[in-house]
Amino acid sequence: MAIPSQKPIEHTVEEFERLIALTQSQAEVIESQAARLLAYEKGYEGIEIPAPPIARIEPRHLDRKEAKFENLPRFDKPVRPERPLRVCIITPDIVGPVRNGGIGTAYRYVADLLTAGGHQVTILYVLGKHSEIGPIEDWVAFYAKRGVTFVPMPNPDVETGKGENGRAVRFAYNAYMWLKDQADFDLVHLTEWRGSGYYCMLAKRLGVAFANTLFCVKCSSPTMWNRAGGSTYMESHTEIATSFMERRSVELGDVVVSGSLHLLRWMLEHGYNPDRSRCHVQPNIMLGPEGPPRLDETGQIISAKPSAAGETGTRRRHNIEEIVFFGRLEPRKGIQIFCDAITRLAATPNKPRKIVFLGKVPNNFPAREYIGNQAQSWPFEYEIIDQMSQLEVVDFLNKKNRLAVIASLLENSSFAIYECLLNRIPFILCNTGGSPELIDPSDHGEVLFEPHPGDLQKRLTAVLQQGAVEPVASFDNDQNNQIWLDWHASLTKPGMIQSLSSTLPEPEEKTSPLVSVCIAHYNRAKLVRQAIYSIKQQSYANIEVVLVDDGSPGPDNARFLDDLEQEFAPLGWQVIRQENQFVSAARNNAVRHARGEYVLFMDDDNVAAPDEIETFVRIAQRSGADILTCFANYFDGDEAPDFSAKPLKCFAPLGASVGFGFFANGFGDCNALIRKDAFEALDGFRTEYRVGKEDHEFFARAVLRGYQLEVVPLPLFWYRKPKDGVKTLHYAPSAGILRVASPFIDEVPLAYRNILLYAKSLQNRQESRRQQKVKFIAPPESISSLSNSIMKELLRRARRTTLWRMAHVAKKHVKSIGS
Repeated sequence: MAIPSQKPIEHTVEEFERLIALTQSQAEVIESQAARLLAYEKGYEGIEIPAPPIARIEPRHLDRKEAKFENLPRFDKPVRPERPLRVCIITPDIVGPVRNGGIGTAYRYVADLLTAGGHQVTILYVLGKHSEIGPIEDWVAFYAKRGVTFVPMPNPDVETGKGENGRAVRFAYNAYMWLKDQADFDLVHLTEWRGSGYYCMLAKRLGVAFANTLFCVKCSSPTMWNRAGGSTYMESHTEIATSFMERRSVELGDVVVSGSLHLLRWMLEHGYNPDRSRCHVQPNIMLGPEGPPRLDETGQIISAKPSAAGETGTRRRHNIEEIVFFGRLEPRKGIQIFCDAITRLAATPNKPRKIVFLGKVPNNFPAREYIGNQAQSWPFEYEIIDQMSQLEVVDFLNKKNRLAVIASLLENSSFAIYECLLNRIPFILCNTGGSPELIDPSDHGEVLFEPHPGDLQKRLTAVLQQGAVEPVASFDNDQNNQIWLDWHASLTKPGMIQSLSSTLPEPEEKTSPLVSVCIAHYNRAKLVRQAIYSIKQQSYANIEVVLVDDGSPGPDNARFLDDLEQEFAPLGWQVIRQENQFVSAARNNAVRHARGEYVLFMDDDNVAAPDEIETFVRIAQRSGADILTCFANYFDGDEAPDFSAKPLKCFAPLGASVGFGFFANGFGDCNALIRKDAFEALDGFRTEYRVGKEDHEFFARAVLRGYQLEVVPLPLFWYRKPKDGVKTLHYAPSAGILRVASPFIDEVPLAYRNILLYAKSLQNRQESRRQQKVKFIAPPESISSLSNSIMKELLRRARRTTLWRMAHVAKKHVKSIGS
């Protein structure tokens, strides 16, 4: 029962209500869910439509375009710190090893300002020994001279696996492993970009670690925001995992600060759901070429030179001879609009003497070739400069009557603008993103241009005819730096860090609910003995075991089960025997016999850590989660693991990422604690015989239906690496892959069903080609079936952040396979 396509969506409210009430068939239920989602997201005034579960995962906030956020608190007088703060900056970008990165510039200034304020600063450089300029040891020495401890992130003793989860979470896992082994920092600064601090903040939220540490998240450059700004595809579905960690970093942060209102509103529009009382808009710290500021005895910044902010009256105009494109030489920075505008300018009487391209040449765009082709018709010379340091850039722009053009199509709070403002460099600016927020409104008419070559050409013509002004900032730089200093100093007051903490509180009344350990067993008596022993050694007492034997053959197994029944009887534990129905049916049978409030599934060849159940229960009660998965240590062999020995590796699940979960199991292993009533409401595992990925499908179905899944960032069990692998028992891998797709199909309009199935097919083909190292050439009809025009229309109508990402990955797979 479809919504009539000829009607505008605003005219179908009655039909939505009718569809929601229909429950005669599964198809009608599915389409009513889709209709309700569209109605909810449209936000009908005066009509209360409850949000469907999938809409609560990444909600579309109805006030996303008007939302307001406070600045950081401003104090009446400078705040003197009562002690030095121990500060750590976790970043994948920093001045020195990385050339010309905005995030790296921001954190260098944070480090310099806090060091000047008397605090102890450590930089954890997430990329380890990677350095674009010189050896990393030189940068360790460079920062040591500035009073900053620079740590290239080491590999942990136990590394995460190399599979899809491992590739996605490696930096976040490594940063977490390093940080939890340090003495407590008072404050950790980190960027949401790439989600490097995700596990750290998740551990704090769940009460696992960092109780006395405050996490301050800088909103910098989300992956999907970046992709949209550059009109580029995702490279792989691991970028969906990165996007999930970025979103969760903002939601888990104790304090969240964005340099622009624009980016926080973008996050609300794209499914982020932060605590808004913790979110602030505040310009970035910006220091001049003279370095860190001097402070007087009260902690007040002594200004090195007067600020340009707030100046009025007639200002000197600069005659312009050279026009400088200032930014990375790539489409997102507006290089195509700029070159088109210069081509138009070349056909007018107003011509500059020279065009300069000042910025880093990217790896993913042929900038030199592109500029060379565009410049063939220009009647003036041009030059590309891509190796200058920050100080050299400022010095260059301040000479020879040069105009900086910042043409970026999308920026948050660009340091190119800060540098021009602070150093009184004349510039003009594209009016998109957060850039206009940095310019005093009185200068918008002189400085801003539309992201179109015609409007940029008009602005350049006006500048060449009338001269260029030095724009005025919308904020006072010294005052802004003082606000940042005072805020950090305020954290040294007793109780301040704890008052800003977002850790979930302990429940008022602690209980010890019964936990039913459900073990599905088949023909592995020796291994299941180890699993049972590990349960008997648990630090948590209120436990029962329900072991279901899935038709193990032979008299030896029968005798083993007889002995086990006698052993279990005094404990009130159970042994259930059934004909062979495969593992899903055995687990469901165990739950039917379970008496606990929670069920813990355990494979018969794994081994529980002594505190597994106690930790699971404590965090379940604190978080209210319906499902808890966890990290796992890998081992091999037939003997029980030595808990003091080094594991082979660590499996680190991602969490409740719907988008990544469509392509890979980022939810976790089946060894999970689940509320029994939630498991029953979800009708348990699907039971097709000898079809795999039942845990993946169950977790996806649970999350899509609104149940809360969290990952405990601790290795709570030992996972035995199988000799042959359970996959050898499956009839066909494709059956498990299609099983995983089914709950996603259930939650979207049926019109999208084949898109999702085709996305899985493309992923499977690409993975097979990679594994077999055989080039697969997709037939032309496969390419045409997802043409640009059709895909754009589907994406426009999808209305869901998660589906949008899935479709982009599908399109990327098409492009990859077709090439």
